[in-house]
Amino acid sequence: MADEIIGTIEEYGSPMRNDWRVLYLRDDQGRQCKITGCIPDPKVGMTYKFTGIWKTHPTFGRQFHFDDYFTDKPTNQDALTSYLEDTAKWVGPVKSRQLWNEFGENALLVCKNSPDLVAKTISISKKQAAELMASLVRNEALEAVGLDLRELFIGHKLTKALEKRIVGEWGAEAPAKIRDNPYRLMSIHGIGWKMSDAIGLRFNQGDLNNTNRVLAGVNECLKVVSDRDGHVCVDVQSFYRQATKFLGVADVNVAWTGVSAMVTAGKLVLADNDTTLYRASMYADEQTILGKIGELMEEEFPALDDIADDGLYDDQREALEQLGTNGVFVLTGAPGTGKTFTVNCILESFPEETVFRLAAPTGKAAKRMQEQTGHDAMTIHRLLEPQPVDGGFHFTKDESNPIQADVVVVDECSMIDQWLMARLLDAIDTSKTRIILIGDHYQLMPVGPGKVLRDLLDSGVVPWVELQEIKRADEAGWIVRNCHNIKAGRDIEIPSSEAGGADFFFMEITETQAIQDRIVELVAKELPSTHHANPMADIQVITPTRAVAKQPNLLSCDELNPELQAVLNQGKPCGNTDFRVGDRVIQTVNNYTLGIINGDIGTIGDADKQEMMVKFENPNREVAVRLYENNLRMAYALTVHKFQGSESPIVVIPVHSSFTKFLTYRNMLYTAISRAKDVCILVGERGFVKVMIDRLPQERNTRLATLLYSAAKGGTQ
Repeated sequence: MADEIIGTIEEYGSPMRNDWRVLYLRDDQGRQCKITGCIPDPKVGMTYKFTGIWKTHPTFGRQFHFDDYFTDKPTNQDALTSYLEDTAKWVGPVKSRQLWNEFGENALLVCKNSPDLVAKTISISKKQAAELMASLVRNEALEAVGLDLRELFIGHKLTKALEKRIVGEWGAEAPAKIRDNPYRLMSIHGIGWKMSDAIGLRFNQGDLNNTNRVLAGVNECLKVVSDRDGHVCVDVQSFYRQATKFLGVADVNVAWTGVSAMVTAGKLVLADNDTTLYRASMYADEQTILGKIGELMEEEFPALDDIADDGLYDDQREALEQLGTNGVFVLTGAPGTGKTFTVNCILESFPEETVFRLAAPTGKAAKRMQEQTGHDAMTIHRLLEPQPVDGGFHFTKDESNPIQADVVVVDECSMIDQWLMARLLDAIDTSKTRIILIGDHYQLMPVGPGKVLRDLLDSGVVPWVELQEIKRADEAGWIVRNCHNIKAGRDIEIPSSEAGGADFFFMEITETQAIQDRIVELVAKELPSTHHANPMADIQVITPTRAVAKQPNLLSCDELNPELQAVLNQGKPCGNTDFRVGDRVIQTVNNYTLGIINGDIGTIGDADKQEMMVKFENPNREVAVRLYENNLRMAYALTVHKFQGSESPIVVIPVHSSFTKFLTYRNMLYTAISRAKDVCILVGERGFVKVMIDRLPQERNTRLATLLYSAAKGGTQ
């Protein structure tokens, strides 16, 4: 049974993760108590009732941990002073005493209802008294909203962080909006379909056919299909069946009604003679790409006068010829086929005064591009100049404010999803700027929906060349050879122990614990000794998955990272987090306020009670990140997706049948091995390698290739 404690907050610490705080409360018996829990906006001087349990912390002693709380008003002069000072900074102890002496426990009531009387009593302006009244009314309204929300969420855990987001979105109108349509909750980060639907069904007496439910369910089902499987569009008849199952209804016409209503509202789009269904944003992005590529193909740019073709192989020379006067050109090829040399020849063939802009999806890929070409390069996001807006961002480079360049060159294009490619092309002035896209279409498809690079190639109308011949084959290492084996569907080759200077190794181990132990030993001891490698900078463990919640896997990032941290970094702990000073970390979401984006890798330089100083790479900069509210994860082990676009001198990869089939297929293995610059080591089940190579990824539903072909041939869209 939960305990209760009632008292007045005297002071509190800075918020940590999910508004977790330490507060000091004077209870109703005059004792000061330390309490901990999640509270978004505590008020000094306010009386609270907390429910929870007493605990004894080994370091911080006896404290009360609360799960929930309720508020009351200040009941004495000191509490009133603290509360008013926290509400209006210009109401101090003297004026609070005057209010208390004049009105006693009714002081707040008078402040709310009679601002002119308050102004006269404590000698403040009427404007200040009105501001005080407004603040008190707002506080009371939000407190009432919190209580109302708890009633709405009966049976569900409404954390203080969620309550804060809901109130921040809708203010005092939040309960009314939720009652009107509980499925609005799905717009709040941290609330998904399951919780919204449970609340909605309670309000709607279990009506599965409720209009708001059907509309939200249809949209959510389509979102799941695109986000989970990467589809841009779906066959509408197939989707009706999926949505019917998702909604738990018997009649497919329910899903049809929902789709029709959302098409009418402009949120979904039916195309291809009403056989194909899109989310409206997906359709708009596809049309942007289609239109911009079409414009670039129609433009004729100046031919290259002086082609720098010395030492070119036939396929490389073909690439320069195909580029010709085209406004768009795609260069693709596996490792060792000479993409870098070809790109440099292309750049050197333009007139000296040509203005280039070079970009790649990740900072590390951009840095490598800059080193290889001698031209400045940056991430695509930075090229598009993001501007923070309402906790998110928008790109300031677009059709009305295009990128100023003669030639835009973009590397690692296999990583670019449809949304980002649409933003990039939208910022291209097709009458002035040509674009060159470089990538390896045998790698993983993008994390987000679409497969733009493959669609451009599959269209058969966009100029492109695939470099296929391994250049300097006699010098090519086993990493390059095995990448070509895998893309062709052949098993890898393991060099004999007599092969001097071999760069590819396989260590056959069956048990996952033994594989984990061997990886830790390799990174921490063996490779630093045999290859003079710095384990913090020269070695990267790459694995198919970050974590498996229902079925933990010892070879996932979340399991490998703590083991690697334990042997590689004995730095001081960063507060009560899992981080230590000196840890390698990766940013997992875009944060343009701080200037860090998803995939940025850095090292924790120092930490205090509130912040960590993280030294990020590519470009090098130091960023202050909140200790308990951040989007960092340890980066000793990374997923293949997170490390795509980067490379490391030494890469270590676990290979095991315990990974699900959705994570172990040809492109996954190919991409992981191709991230190794000098040495690649596979550890695990040798027989499972061929299983991965024989397993092809699930196809994605897109229409871009078909539409490009049709447009080029004069057909309809």
